[in-house]
Order: sequence, then C-alpha cells, then structure tokens
Amino acid sequence: MRKRAVCIGIDDYRGAGIDLRGCGNDARAWARLLEDGFGFRRGDIRVILDADATRRTILASLERLVGEARLGDVCVFIYSGHGTWVPERGRGDEADGRDEALVPWEADFERLITDDELRPVLDRIPNGIAFTVIADACYSGTATRFMPGGRIRCVKPPAAVAGRLTAAAPIRRRILGIGEERMAELYLSAAADDEPASEGEFDGVTRGAFSWFAVRELEASGPGITGEQLVARVRRALAAAGYPQRPQIEGPAAAKRRALFSPL
Repeated sequence: MRKRAVCIGIDDYRGAGIDLRGCGNDARAWARLLEDGFGFRRGDIRVILDADATRRTILASLERLVGEARLGDVCVFIYSGHGTWVPERGRGDEADGRDEALVPWEADFERLITDDELRPVLDRIPNGIAFTVIADACYSGTATRFMPGGRIRCVKPPAAVAGRLTAAAPIRRRILGIGEERMAELYLSAAADDEPASEGEFDGVTRGAFSWFAVRELEASGPGITGEQLVARVRRALAAAGYPQRPQIEGPAAAKRRALFSPL
C-alpha cells in the first residue's frame, strides 16, 4: 500500500489583477499535514506552485496519480486557487448550463480545466483505491457576498465568454449525469457551486479559509476522522468566523463515512 499526493497552489497568475496570496501556503500546509499526521512519505507528495501549475502540468499530474494507482493505494489531489465557470459545451448535464472550472496559471479562459475534462480521468480510478479530491476555490460567477477581510478565489468570465450562456437550460443531473454512488473518488470543496470561497489572514499568515479550518481540524483530530465529520466541523467553524461559504462533500456514502486518507 502506497500513499501519494499532489498539492497545487497558485497565487502568482500570468497577467495582472487576479493574483492571490494564500494558495501556496495552503498547498504546503496540506503537504505537511499528510506527511506529519497521515503517514505519507515526503517523496510521495508533489507540491506544484504558481508558474509550474500550468494546464498541462495539472492534468498530467492527475492522470499520473490515477494511472500509477494500485490496489490498496491512497491518493489525494488538492487544488488551491481560482475557480470559475464557462458555458457548457453540448453535453447537457449541468442544471445551470455552466461547467465549473479550475483556473491554471495561464489564466486563459479558452484553456481552463473544466469538470467535463476532470470527470473522464477520475472515472479511470481503479477499484480498490481510496482517492480524495479537495478544491479550495469557488465556482460562482457572481461572488458578491461579504467575506471578512480577504480575497475571493473566483475569476468572473469575460463578457465574451459569459455571453455564450443560454438562458433556457433544461434540467440536468449533477456530476455529469452520474449519481454520487458511482463516483470513484471522494470530493471535498470549499463552497457550494453558487458560492464564493475566501482567503484571509490567520495567525499572521494568509490562507484559504476552508483550508485553514480543515487542516487545523485534521491536526487536532488525527487519523480516524471521516469526510462527513470534517465537513460538518469546518462548516460550523466557518459560520462562527463569519464566512458565508458551505463546504460540500460528494461521493459514495461509504466513502463519506470512511476515515480520510486511509486505505479501503
């Protein structure tokens, strides 16, 4: 059994005006947590930051994590950076007509990483693999709600892109038309699809609000805490601190109740 992880953090985006401050700190904090508290070896944790986190590198790192997984392995893929959305391109599987997307370092709205691209890779996860995906980013096109003292991790699509969204989108099923019980991975996100995710200053260091509270809770709890328990506790902590974002958890019921970062 091998434990492997990829931790991505993008603060310094190509171009001007959308830089963040806490994503690299998040990636390094998650990596330390996995090594110190959950039995991952340093050599099996890859941290990818800023200009190294291109579209090509992010997709290749995920594909490699999936492709090299063997029976009994534990794999973790963590992204901290901007999220956004684009009008979906013909699959007809999103209720709001939008594809959620990660923003790689290039910050090119014609070369985002959409959920349509991630789903086929995640569908190749072999049986017998405990695979967790964590995203500290927002996927809201209108991040206007108050966030205490920090930045919003969302880039609004330019008008030329947003204008492609059709108003009359038919009802569609989530997760690209598959139910949660058919997901091969457990997915934790910093906020709901229509909510912003924030970063702020904690103990003098800028961090994603979700990552800060999640890592702190995992450090305090140690191995054995389940995904459901973590999300519930982080939701309460964020609400108490004044952050109007509700972390989400998706995946099979058994995966939600299993200890995080533990083998099947």
